[in-house]
Amino acid sequence: MIDKLSAAVIALCSTSTTCPWTFEQPLYARVLVLAVHDAAQEHGVRADEMIALAWEESRFRPDARSPRGAVGMLQVMRRFWWYPWCTGKTYRCLRMQSGAGAKAFAHYQRKCRTLPRAIRGYRSGRCGNPVKQTHKVLKTLRRVRVWTGTRS
Repeated sequence: MIDKLSAAVIALCSTSTTCPWTFEQPLYARVLVLAVHDAAQEHGVRADEMIALAWEESRFRPDARSPRGAVGMLQVMRRFWWYPWCTGKTYRCLRMQSGAGAKAFAHYQRKCRTLPRAIRGYRSGRCGNPVKQTHKVLKTLRRVRVWTGTRS
């Protein structure tokens, strides 16, 4: 599964000029996927869903910062994230960011109950009917699942 998710990360990066540094290279894609996969397992969420969220939130940029205060590749707000200074592409930093994102996403999955509503909750802070940005994440998730050969 790690190899298939790494291939999906490389495929996503090949479709965009905004992919950071060298994630289109197999080694860095694998580091990213290992960090996300480990965090997803720890918090009981699916790694492919986290990959899709990270792509739509920041194009995998670990140094991304939003005007509202969200940080990291998964654009996590402060209440889930204690290490905003860790913005490198090392496994340790990516794992911390992924852990914070997986914790937040697991929270919204429990609270919102369906995947589209959980994505909306993750991105906006409240459950509700899916909006355009939710559909973009779901479209990316479908692409990742096609590339990895997994189903919902």
